[in-house]
Amino acid sequence: MRSEAIRSIGIGGDPKSLDALQQVYNAGSADVKDEVLQAWMIAGHKEAVYQAALNAKTEEEATKAIHMLAVMGATDELRKLGDRPNASRGLLDAYAMSGDLASLRKIAEGNGERSIRIEAVHRIGMIDSDESRAALRDLYTRSTDAELKEAALQGMLMAGDEQGVLALYRAAKTSDEKRALLRTLTMMDGDAALQAIDAALETKSPAASPAAAPAETALLEKKFQRAAKQYEKFQQEGQTMYCKRTGTKSMPYTCLTESQLRSEVQSYERWRNPVQRGGPPVVPTVPGG
Repeated sequence: MRSEAIRSIGIGGDPKSLDALQQVYNAGSADVKDEVLQAWMIAGHKEAVYQAALNAKTEEEATKAIHMLAVMGATDELRKLGDRPNASRGLLDAYAMSGDLASLRKIAEGNGERSIRIEAVHRIGMIDSDESRAALRDLYTRSTDAELKEAALQGMLMAGDEQGVLALYRAAKTSDEKRALLRTLTMMDGDAALQAIDAALETKSPAASPAAAPAETALLEKKFQRAAKQYEKFQQEGQTMYCKRTGTKSMPYTCLTESQLRSEVQSYERWRNPVQRGGPPVVPTVPGG
């Protein structure tokens, strides 16, 4: 009954009745507070929810009110809360939910608590827009803080910004940085990692490219996994077999062991790389072909 009565006030939208819910909210249990927040949300009563967040006695209470403001699209009220000295993690989530890149970036580049700034960078990766991806690239490039750079990189991974990470890889000045960026690229399910690793292999020399060996290993593994998807996988006498039909359904399966399939991938790569550099072609065994 109580829950329905509170909800009815929200649906009715009478300003005096909505204001009267403030007393119910202040004196109520956590469940009652949730019901009043729902009523204010239904009525679009942003100011009351803002005051609830502003005057909250606990982090949990504040987070619930902040979340409700995000649901209501109350950007101005959320930004006013962000002007306080230390933003809460609940506020960061609300900014991400409402797509408020400007507020997240303001916190990330501000002088507040370092852990909150790092969390703000992470949350930028939750916003699906070209502007947020550009912001993460810029934060990575300009920051001298290793943890903030890593947070920006993780944000780009979350946002699936392959081309952004690839651009950073190409601009990287040290082998350590290149390795970190390559690791991120290999976690992304696209071709940018292959482009980067191919380029590393094509330009490597024994002394000049410390990242070349792990790059080659990562490249071959990624290409093996791609080739393996063209086969059906079976277990035979404790050994993994990769099988496929070479023609119609009436044709028998052709099967390879894992080591045989890996050898075919390596053979194809040994053929392909000299040809790309203008060398003489040889007849390859194409994995999956």
